[in-house]
Amino acid sequence: MIRALVIAMAVLVVPIPAYAGEPKKLFDGKSLDGWEGDLKTWRVEDGAITGGSLETMVPRNEFLCTTKTYGDFELKLSFKLTGDKNANAGVQIRTKRIPKDHEVIGYQADIGEGYWGALYDEMRRKKVLAAPDAKVVAKIVKIGDWNDYKIRAVGPSIKLWLNGTLTVDYTEKDDKVDRTGIIGVQVHGGAKAKVLYKDITLEELKPQAGKLDIPPLAVIQGNPRERGVAYGKSHRAGIHDFLKREIYDAFIQKPSPKDEMLRYAHACSKVIHETCPIIHEEMIGIAEGSGLSLDEIVLISLHEELYHRGVLPKVEHCTAVAVGPPDTADGRTYVGQTWDWMPSVAGMSSIVEWRRMEGPSVLAYGFPGLWTGAGLNSEGIALTWTSANLGDKSLGARVGVPAYALLTHLLYQKTLDDVIKEARRNKHAGWFTFVLADGKGRIVNIEGSPNGIAVEESKARMVRIGFGSRAMTKTPLEQAVKLHPRCDKMYTLLKSTEGKNTLRTMQEYFEQPKHQISVGKGTIDMMVFDTTTKTAYLSRGPSYQVDWREFRFAK
Repeated sequence: MIRALVIAMAVLVVPIPAYAGEPKKLFDGKSLDGWEGDLKTWRVEDGAITGGSLETMVPRNEFLCTTKTYGDFELKLSFKLTGDKNANAGVQIRTKRIPKDHEVIGYQADIGEGYWGALYDEMRRKKVLAAPDAKVVAKIVKIGDWNDYKIRAVGPSIKLWLNGTLTVDYTEKDDKVDRTGIIGVQVHGGAKAKVLYKDITLEELKPQAGKLDIPPLAVIQGNPRERGVAYGKSHRAGIHDFLKREIYDAFIQKPSPKDEMLRYAHACSKVIHETCPIIHEEMIGIAEGSGLSLDEIVLISLHEELYHRGVLPKVEHCTAVAVGPPDTADGRTYVGQTWDWMPSVAGMSSIVEWRRMEGPSVLAYGFPGLWTGAGLNSEGIALTWTSANLGDKSLGARVGVPAYALLTHLLYQKTLDDVIKEARRNKHAGWFTFVLADGKGRIVNIEGSPNGIAVEESKARMVRIGFGSRAMTKTPLEQAVKLHPRCDKMYTLLKSTEGKNTLRTMQEYFEQPKHQISVGKGTIDMMVFDTTTKTAYLSRGPSYQVDWREFRFAK
């Protein structure tokens, strides 16, 4: 299931709740201990919580609620509703009492004619959020008799089962809606109605190791310096942590000392200022907001170049893919990749919208301090990438624009022609293979090394792991370019679904281990960008629980 989340100026890393705990009785069958409400309406009869009357009309909505709040859970109960044709009731979840009022606000698993098995938003949006087909309901509901509800709330997901049949599978798209609250039972006003509830149990679902949640979309806006300051402040702790663990601890004396690394960053900063002044302004702002020096922020962006200059354990290269017409079933163009990196940073990434007034905005996938590692801009240009096959390791890296800064600069361009023009200025510092596409189906590969730039275009599909262009691999025209084995596998997969590829096809090729595109715990994230609809999709890797989230440019 794909979930859409948007929030402003907040980035959190929290575990997604999973399945744990033991069911506990919320009702002892004898008393209303642990519950509160109008005791003129609510009582215990025949071992059931009972509300309303068949003799007199229920004057208004009444709710009996737990005194304890719950977050993620699985709730089970039995209920029986009798009364006239307008009789109605419901089970409240993630609910709050409205101060000085008999009403509550929250989700309701509805009960009654026309509402069986539906999810209603009580006193908030005041509408049915999701409902089953009436024909399905007619087959499963027991009018005037006992029925069962199972309600499962996990993160933004809410599912309802009526008598064992799934009737609602709803995902909340508004991140401002609270995911905690009380449990309640209702008898609806305006009818002669009597409702009974019994066998009420709740299993709290606690965090499970290995599941890493994806934060909601954060929006950063203002001029370049202001954007940088806002980002630096909101990501301050993460930036400091990334600098220490993934830069200083990983690279100092491997082979360079700290002061030499910072001198290298200072030299590269000058090139960034000359070549990408907007990026440089953002970096100054990030430094100010995070409380670090500009050279340290530049040093973080040089992570790829530091990797090429030092000796580290082998990390698998990412798989970058683009596929478009005529290979797609829907005529759209998709750009995606597995993010194969150090497991130590799993769960640290997020998507941030950099809302720019001076050019295209960007949905940027990144890490604290590495604010863009891949992305999609508001003109429909997407960029993914992979580290290059080093070849002559003695070349190392040169003074220039870091790969992470360069790809951000390229995503700030309006057209692929502009992207290619900027890349060919040949001011980059190190090695990379960029795979880009736009909403019109144009697919471009830009590869760089300290020796220069190579640009190739492709029709329908492209896959890269390391260098794949003829120029960089130095492959003669009469010979086929030798690609990474996973490249060949991905090409074979895309060919097998030629003309039928979709968003879901791309996601499945990344997430299912049987396809051998993901690389175990090394695949910490997976992403797909729909350049046609300008939508981003992100999931943690298969080892960290697949859970695709949808991101769009906020209005």
